[in-house]
Amino acid sequence: MLAGASKSAVHEPNRLLLAAILDRQVVHLRYDWGHRVVEPHVYGLTQDGQELLRAFQTGGASESGRPFGWKLFRVDEIENVHLPGKHFRGPRRGYKRVDPAITRIHAQL
Repeated sequence: MLAGASKSAVHEPNRLLLAAILDRQVVHLRYDWGHRVVEPHVYGLTQDGQELLRAFQTGGASESGRPFGWKLFRVDEIENVHLPGKHFRGPRRGYKRVDPAITRIHAQL
């Protein structure tokens, strides 16, 4: 089990998301109807136990029509997580360590 991870956070793709945050790795994933490229910043739970990922999207599809910027993903709707081996420097502009949507943190930058 990864440090700081609960039992519910150690199955795939969750383990990959945790590792990506800890190692600052770019993540390719499928969400909704399209492929996305993201820099994960925070992974954790809402107050009612929903797993969420806060990430900065740098490419791919977007239901909102904005494929670049801050996004909040429901982990149970993420598929096909892949770490291509690319790293990002660190937190993007606008990153807030205290995320009101996520009350229990599993991993964060």
